[in-house]
Amino acid sequence: MKVKPGPFVCPASVVPSLGFIAVALVGCNREAVTLLLVVTGAFGGAVYAGNQMNHMALSPHYAGTMYGITNAASNMCGFLAPYAIGLLINGKVRTYFNVYLLEETLGQWQKVFYIAAAVNIAGSIFYALFASATEQPWSYQSQEDKKIDTRSEHDIEPELLEK
Repeated sequence: MKVKPGPFVCPASVVPSLGFIAVALVGCNREAVTLLLVVTGAFGGAVYAGNQMNHMALSPHYAGTMYGITNAASNMCGFLAPYAIGLLINGKVRTYFNVYLLEETLGQWQKVFYIAAAVNIAGSIFYALFASATEQPWSYQSQEDKKIDTRSEHDIEPELLEK
């Protein structure tokens, strides 16, 4: 039986996406943008009870390794997103004949928030359709792996230590 992940995944992605769209629509109203980003961030915290806990369900034995790999991949976005935003906001646009410098405008920032919302929603849909919370067969340990040697160096005979 395929077990589906918990109920926190969609609110952790969809509500922030709606917040990003709302930020794009309110324009230059600082108070509204601040409030929307606070609410967006608060709902984004639900991801810790959702897909980040899925590592434990998939493989209790390798959850730390899997979390390390996925966390490293997600941290790459922390480097790439500001670069991509910089290109969108004040980068260069190349056409066949000319190179145009973009100016930082409200319209450029709206594109950034729309793209962020689209990426969030696409990721949430992908996760909802394909994610599983069933322990994977490669996670099971063999009986040989379960044997733990609890002896210390004081329990080993001295002549074995000399070799």
